[in-house]
Amino acid sequence: MPDIKHILCPVDFSETSERALDYALVLAKHLGAKMSIVHAYSLPGVLMPDGALLPNAAQVARGSVDAQAQLDQVAARITEVGVPFETKLITGGPAEEIARLASHDRDDLIVMGTHGRTGFEHALMGSIAERVVRTSKVPVLTVRRPREDDARPSKLAGTITRVLCPVDFSDTSAFAMRYAADLAKRLGAELHLLHVHSTVAYAIAAESYTVKPDLLTELKRDVQRRVEELAESLKQIAGTVTCSLVDGVPYRVIHEAAHKQNADLIVMGTHGRTGFQHLFLGSVAERVIRTSTLPVLTVPPAV
Repeated sequence: MPDIKHILCPVDFSETSERALDYALVLAKHLGAKMSIVHAYSLPGVLMPDGALLPNAAQVARGSVDAQAQLDQVAARITEVGVPFETKLITGGPAEEIARLASHDRDDLIVMGTHGRTGFEHALMGSIAERVVRTSKVPVLTVRRPREDDARPSKLAGTITRVLCPVDFSDTSAFAMRYAADLAKRLGAELHLLHVHSTVAYAIAAESYTVKPDLLTELKRDVQRRVEELAESLKQIAGTVTCSLVDGVPYRVIHEAAHKQNADLIVMGTHGRTGFQHLFLGSVAERVIRTSTLPVLTVPPAV
């Protein structure tokens, strides 16, 4: 895992965004990293008779001044935190510009808020954070404002003592697992590996529509051994490493296990699917981001 020396934190001045910024500041201070605090400003426009959308000069100027003033307020609030930072006001679509800027500036990590939309609202509006996760070439840590009914005791944002990392033996999962181990070591945190049993996956492995109980038991035993071997191999890096295997729907099990394990952070790989392939297959990582009240750090392949 490359050292986290520079963190990009997009802000939109919402409560969720402020929580993500607080989280990024604590993380940056602990890791000795610099920060770029960025607001992506979409240009307002005027619809012309021929259908063209032209920028409205007056609105652009007024909007830019307002956005810069809000950025200046953010800068004033965090100046005494002791973390080196800069602010940037950029124009364009937020998701595209955030991913482009992170790649251009060679940032090591993006920390941003997500509103965790679900159902029709998500289908209609989508999520900027999820789109960044899907296209970013650097890891993305999404922070969501806890629900009012969340019984989990609150901790200082950015304080990480236990990391949960789902594993499925894919290359993507392997990258995320090594990243999680290195991060846990740097933060002095414990690491817990989780594998979700899926009877459907076992049926595919057995090249059958069903799996006989004896074969299922044998397959589970083999998976248990592999997960334990992974945990043992990572102890040289992360120190305290535990593991568990649970049956169920992956994103639900990950969410439940994270709370059961009292985790502060979920680290997992993402395949970065786009277009029709993403629409058809979806992404477990995105489902976790959408449903988990805990911060989720997604790691793209070959980070």
